[in-house]
Amino acid sequence: MRLSVLAAAVAVLVLPAAAGAQSPAVGLGLVPTYEDPQPVYSWEGSFQSAEFTTPSRATGALLYGNVFAPTDAAPGQNLPAVVIGPGSGPGVQSFYQWAARDLAGHGYVAVTIDPQGVGRSESLPAGGCSTVPCPGVPFQQAGNYIDALQSGIDYVLSEHDPWRASVDPDEVGIAGHSLAARAASYLQMTDPRVKAAVAWDNLASNLEGDDGTPSGGGAAGALIGGELPGTPTPITPRVPALGEASDNVGTTQPTNNDPDIKKSAWKVWRAAGEPSMELVFAGAGHIDWGQSNLTTAAKAVEIQHFEYYTRAWFDRWLRNDPTATDRLLARSVDGAAVGSILSTKFRSAAFLDGHDCPDLSAGC
Repeated sequence: MRLSVLAAAVAVLVLPAAAGAQSPAVGLGLVPTYEDPQPVYSWEGSFQSAEFTTPSRATGALLYGNVFAPTDAAPGQNLPAVVIGPGSGPGVQSFYQWAARDLAGHGYVAVTIDPQGVGRSESLPAGGCSTVPCPGVPFQQAGNYIDALQSGIDYVLSEHDPWRASVDPDEVGIAGHSLAARAASYLQMTDPRVKAAVAWDNLASNLEGDDGTPSGGGAAGALIGGELPGTPTPITPRVPALGEASDNVGTTQPTNNDPDIKKSAWKVWRAAGEPSMELVFAGAGHIDWGQSNLTTAAKAVEIQHFEYYTRAWFDRWLRNDPTATDRLLARSVDGAAVGSILSTKFRSAAFLDGHDCPDLSAGC
């Protein structure tokens, strides 16, 4: 999420602790009820869930999350799995359980997980901080969000996952919002277990972001990702990826109204021959993918549209569902015309299954 006074409140400086010391995450996660699960929607289906902690692959800090499964999950079902990361700043995993609940209610095992220093995840590495800089500190850095997604995959494929016997280890997807969207864009390149990715505002062709991400990439994107500006980290497309984007210009390019700007990463995926879609939602703001920010009935409908495309994307590439392409390219969604869902300022696009459509509003 974009830097703000609220986000700054989360990025609290933690001084190195003595060896062996541990601490919970700091910031808004300590505010009562802040991380409580958000209301369940009727369209999410029937699911069950469990809390867990799992060690960070990078630092050993215990990361907190929730795992969701169908109520009838049984050993040997070979269900696809999806791991979901939150946006940075004030974002926590409970804000994104809408997607995990819906996926679980429709035949997936899904995990939401907080990075080190976020929410209920531990702030310091296993054994405490004995070096400077301390591994994983400061917390709002891209590496922690990549690590959370990868550690979530480790968990869902481990014996500690109560529904591990129901999971197909060959069908794993990742999703994330904001900084976790960039992390998902990057991890699809480096982790061979990942078969498909969804990036909520937005798919990126560079870890620091690009013209199509809310920060506009570059130095600002690096700073928001907790890194000092330096050499860019380009991303090579390896798996099918869906980008969902807000209807706003980038913060560092407030006068750039290029109607194709949100398609920056999509063009890179298309050039690489990897299936991709870019969907810009009319009137959507950057924070709208966090359920806690939904204050109107219209925004509740909007998040249902986010999930319609998210699940259809995973259905296509993790379940090989032949009807998913038709759903992705349908001219109406839940009774609403696609023309009313997609932005009229920025173009959406699709490149998959023989379709090459640079402007979805014009049809595909």
